[in-house]
Amino acid sequence: MDVPTEGDALFDSLQIALAQAATIQGRKYRYGALLLAGDDLIPMKSGSNKKPYLRDNIHAEMSVLKGCDRPRGKDMLIARLAPAKRARPSGEEEEDDDDNAEDGASGLKRAEAAITAAPSSSLAGAGGGLGGFGKMLNARPCARCEFKMVERGVRRCYFTLPRGKVGVLEYNPD
Repeated sequence: MDVPTEGDALFDSLQIALAQAATIQGRKYRYGALLLAGDDLIPMKSGSNKKPYLRDNIHAEMSVLKGCDRPRGKDMLIARLAPAKRARPSGEEEEDDDDNAEDGASGLKRAEAAITAAPSSSLAGAGGGLGGFGKMLNARPCARCEFKMVERGVRRCYFTLPRGKVGVLEYNPD
């Protein structure tokens, strides 16, 4: 399916997941996830692939499911961002975008501004770009995360794909 446009039930949830992904520091790929309730996809709990549980790696889906008492019958939305190289004035060296230089609070503010200021068409634009911040990539969950979502009763999983698309996996139909 195409990336949701403004007015679709999934549009606001996608923006929240992308904002979560935009908060990640020092990683090449940044994931954000959101647990959604009901047919109108009300956001319940969000998470990212940060290190909130004192582990080296935790997947965004697991950070959302961790501590969630009743995920049964809910939907999951996973978004993945790849940072984009910013244009540098001539004469300046190009910096690697994977460092922590522009992350932190200023990176979060920049990401939120890019997401809220971006018109819906920029979300679905060529390559799924997000203004000057980055582009959406394939966020399909790994086998271990899929197993956990099925086991915990997650109904379906939406995930970003390149070129302005969103994939859907049905796990536990109603």
